Amino acid sequence: MDKETSCKKPTPKCLACGIQGHSIWDYWYLFKDKRPVGVIIGDVRINRALKKVEKNKNLTNQVTKIRLKE
Repeated sequence: MDKETSCKKPTPKCLACGIQGHSIWDYWYLFKDKRPVGVIIGDVRINRALKKVEKNKNLTNQVTKIRLKE
């Protein structure tokens, strides 16, 4: 089956971590309030995401806009 006949929805790719399956809007590492209750995330991953955001001005602006909408 090729891309033109596929029924699958394209999965988003997170701009902060580069992993497919979620968007930056749902990224638990950056938005603590989006984490499911009881989920604990290591500081290493959080710091890695924050550094990537700091290095990319467009990504910084996106994260700021998302936080303002909450």
